Amino acid sequence: MRLIYELRVEEQGATGTSLNSQRGEVVAAAQQVTSLSQTRINLRPADHCQLELQLFDRPDKLLVPDSLLIGSTTQC
Repeated sequence: MRLIYELRVEEQGATGTSLNSQRGEVVAAAQQVTSLSQTRINLRPADHCQLELQLFDRPDKLLVPDSLLIGSTTQC
């Protein structure tokens, strides 16, 4: 199956805001573990971070929306 992915990472802290967006295509069989992307996040204790991953099977058909919020009370 051919999938299109979009990964968006937004970090907010005392020094400002950082935004990283990645988009690509991957071919994988059902139930196959596949690496989509890599990114590095360096958070300080008071920083906040939001990660959003979307998977599409066509440019206009969203299959999986998922997000993770990391705040000052969450252990990374």
